[in-house]
Amino acid sequence: MTPAYLVFSSAGILSGSSLTVFSSAGILSLTVFKTAGVLSASSLTVFSSAGILSGSSLTVFSSAGVLSGSSLTVFSSAGVLSGSSLTVFSSAGVLSGSSLTVFSSAGVLSGSSLTVFSSAGVLSGSSLTVFSSAGVLKKRKHCRTRPSVCALNRHFLNLFVLGFRIKT
Repeated sequence: MTPAYLVFSSAGILSGSSLTVFSSAGILSLTVFKTAGVLSASSLTVFSSAGILSGSSLTVFSSAGVLSGSSLTVFSSAGVLSGSSLTVFSSAGVLSGSSLTVFSSAGVLSGSSLTVFSSAGVLSGSSLTVFSSAGVLKKRKHCRTRPSVCALNRHFLNLFVLGFRIKT
């Protein structure tokens, strides 16, 4: 199954095999165009009040701490992000090392895979399934065989996207 999706929203554009989740404070991305800046190919460039994310380096100045170069250091009530590892303790779960594990009503993000159940559909691994008035972009087998599972969890992704922020 070739990972491919294209979603247009006020948030930006998710295209190809990349996944972009962003807010005024944080972005996970490969290719996204938005008013805050331009994320293109494997480089990341964002201009905002939080700072500048450019190329493979990250520089953010805020009350939370300093993110600079390829290292990440943030001190907050959420935890500590340091060096190339990420450790955050919160009600959402734990982000540690190069893996991401988040436990929430939105779903589970673990290792390099992403599983989110929401009104937008299901994001799992490198694939994306979206159900909307626009139609369906990519359909996974379990959504064909178990549509009730997808339907049951359709209201969670927007909450997840809005809630997944790096506080600055």
